[in-house]
Amino acid sequence: MAKKNKNTNEVPESVIVLCDEAGNEVEFQVLDVIELEGTDYVVLLPLEPDEETEGNVVILQVETIDDDSGEETYIGIDDDATISAVFDIFRARLAEEFGE
Repeated sequence: MAKKNKNTNEVPESVIVLCDEAGNEVEFQVLDVIELEGTDYVVLLPLEPDEETEGNVVILQVETIDDDSGEETYIGIDDDATISAVFDIFRARLAEEFGE
């Protein structure tokens, strides 16, 4: 579980909280933000994975709601080719970072 700042009750920037389909809050670590064909995608790792998400990352499209405040929303991706392309970029960055 992500630790919150006791004084401000803020979650660190590398952790975001999203709601699942059932309305439950789920914390994710932001692993990377990847730009593909002019669109940003975020690669997330669940901090408390369940049987379905164990060992898997979640890839969502980033959409800016308000340019002035920088407020963003995250959208599920239905296109398998886009998910694969984003994951391939993410995997290549990891290999480069860790020299694999």
